Amino acid sequence: MDGTQEQVTSLQGHWLLPQGNVPAPPPRGGHASVAVGTKVIVFGGANRAATPFTDLWVLETEGGQYVWSLIAAVLGPGVNLSPRSGATMTAIGNEVYLYGGQDPVTGICFDDIIILDTETWRWSAVEVESGKPPARHSHCTGLFKGICLLVFGGAGMHGTLGDIWIFNTGDRTWITPVAEGKPPCPREMHTGTMVTDGRLLVFGGRSPAGQVLCDFSIFDGDTGMWVESVPTPYFLCCHTCVALPVASPAALPASTSPLEGTSSSTLDQALGTNGLPNGSSHSREHPFAATPSQPQQQALCLLFGGFTGGGVDGTLLALDPGTGEIELCSRPAKTISEMSSRPLPRFAHSAVTVSFSSGGKPSTDMIIFGGVSPDIDFNDVAVWRPAPQ
Repeated sequence: MDGTQEQVTSLQGHWLLPQGNVPAPPPRGGHASVAVGTKVIVFGGANRAATPFTDLWVLETEGGQYVWSLIAAVLGPGVNLSPRSGATMTAIGNEVYLYGGQDPVTGICFDDIIILDTETWRWSAVEVESGKPPARHSHCTGLFKGICLLVFGGAGMHGTLGDIWIFNTGDRTWITPVAEGKPPCPREMHTGTMVTDGRLLVFGGRSPAGQVLCDFSIFDGDTGMWVESVPTPYFLCCHTCVALPVASPAALPASTSPLEGTSSSTLDQALGTNGLPNGSSHSREHPFAATPSQPQQQALCLLFGGFTGGGVDGTLLALDPGTGEIELCSRPAKTISEMSSRPLPRFAHSAVTVSFSSGGKPSTDMIIFGGVSPDIDFNDVAVWRPAPQ
């Protein structure tokens, strides 16, 4: 990269490294995290000895205190909460849906869904009313249309996966949508980020041949289409990616309204009769460009860390899904001074966003937890706070 890539005009910000409290979660990677309000919920993962965890922790971020609590959650009838890493957690209101994962000791993959009620801290088993996807880990899951889990890829008992599935939490059924367009190659250890309530952006990962990938694709659930993959200069797997709202007029284009006049959309397949509630800078011309009929949304994808195929990374990148431009926000820490002001390079960490009010204006932090490097298992917290827009 040349020096010009270190200047970012679309997103300024800074790192915070809060010390938190003791006790804190043991160091780990491959855990699942999700934000519910101002709380960051962390479950599972494993350490470098391949010891998996079933502990549940909550980081309260309100007021900038970053206080950890170990939660003694209750297991409901029929719940088998096996130790696992590589699972995902998705929040719908006060409920968190845990899906998949793998026991790194036995190699067994899971296909279960378990719900955590964050008001009572009770786990409940989900009885699926239909066929379900192959068991998997290192997949991605997004919240589709506020009611469904949208799952892509991962690794199962028979290798790397490239399928897409949707779970309707209303009637508790799985479907595999008929998707048009050219899908991305099968992969694991990628990220999947909802850039609107119906569009999933898939970035990087590792191919069945073990190659670290550098492309991103968007699955548009409103149209049931995969949009052509776009290569970037950044090869990453085991990284994180979150959607960050920004006041940028050039940000993400939304899709057209959900398939007016079309009866075979992914939306129709997934929701059935239930429906929704109430019925270096690198840019190129690419297929995500907005059309005059597409209103502008305002979001950027923030990518941090990961494994490049040659080493562990600590770069913070901003990707604009609407233009395809990807920019460097923060270089990896190299000097002693930098190591005290930004997180160390890592992979298999987690990242979530938490919104709050600053000076009467809404703001959103990206919160990083844990991960591993060749020498260190982490249990620290790092916060990227965008500058006021």
